[in-house]
Amino acid sequence: MSGRRGHGRAERVVGGRFAAPAGGAVRSRHRLRTRPACGQPRQCGRALVGHLLRLAGWTTAAALAVVAVQAWQLRGAAEGPAPPLSGPVAAGDPAGVVRRAVAEGRPVLVYFWASWCRICRLSEGAVAAVGRDWPLVTVAMQSGDREAVAAWLRERGHAGWATFADPRGELAARWGVRGVPAYFVVGPDGRIRHRAVGYTTGTGLRLRLWLASRGASD
Repeated sequence: MSGRRGHGRAERVVGGRFAAPAGGAVRSRHRLRTRPACGQPRQCGRALVGHLLRLAGWTTAAALAVVAVQAWQLRGAAEGPAPPLSGPVAAGDPAGVVRRAVAEGRPVLVYFWASWCRICRLSEGAVAAVGRDWPLVTVAMQSGDREAVAAWLRERGHAGWATFADPRGELAARWGVRGVPAYFVVGPDGRIRHRAVGYTTGTGLRLRLWLASRGASD
């Protein structure tokens, strides 16, 4: 009640604000409320659309950047007829893998890697899983001689990989490989169908092999 004075403060509302008695401080009711993100539903919708458009733009820019980097890394990489695969054998029978794949009409995954490559370590699990279902030949680029590569493969649990040792990077140069990991899918006709460099998922490798088995190319 407005008649009570001297016992507590009496306040009255004036124009949406709390007005204290004479000489008192004026407090805003709005200080007690959280400011909304947008004032009207239409404004909220516009803000959301703008946010989604910015997000789509960033995603597109990131995807284009990845494509551009991969294109730059693949410059000079072998295409068309696959170069010969030869060199010191560190494990398995690479030539036998290729012969059987050609006889069965299946594509081969040729995987260039290095023991010092961190991204290769992230990819090796996916490559090993794909190699259980598809013909796989690997090349250890600048990772030591055949004995050193064989020891590394045993240590990592990949002694079953059909692998060439490429201590001087000569085989990698023949294929135009400038960095690892690098992947080539070679069709049963001996032509390179797909190329990739950098981290690649097992699903991506399987898709490329499946497409190559049906005659598709990049």
